[in-house]
Amino acid sequence: MLKNQLLQIDNALSRASNIADKIAAEKKKASASGELKRREQSLFLDGMRIDVALEEQIKAITEQANLTATVERQFIIKVIGES
Repeated sequence: MLKNQLLQIDNALSRASNIADKIAAEKKKASASGELKRREQSLFLDGMRIDVALEEQIKAITEQANLTATVERQFIIKVIGES
C-alpha cells in the first residue's frame, strides 16, 4: 500500500508544473518513505520476537517430554576367513 503511494507521489512529482507542487510532493514522498521504513522495521522486530518465543516453546516442550533412547542390535556381522 505504501509502495503504491510512493509510486503515485513519484508520478505526481514528474507531472508537477510549479515549485510549490514539487515541494509538496517531495514532502509527501519523504513522509511515506519514512512510514514505510518504520513499518518494515516493526515487522522485522516482530518476526524476531516470534522466533525467540518459538525457540523457547520448543525448548520447554522437549524438556517436558522426558525423551529417552534405547539402542537395539539390528544385525550381526560375522567375518569368516583364513588366517
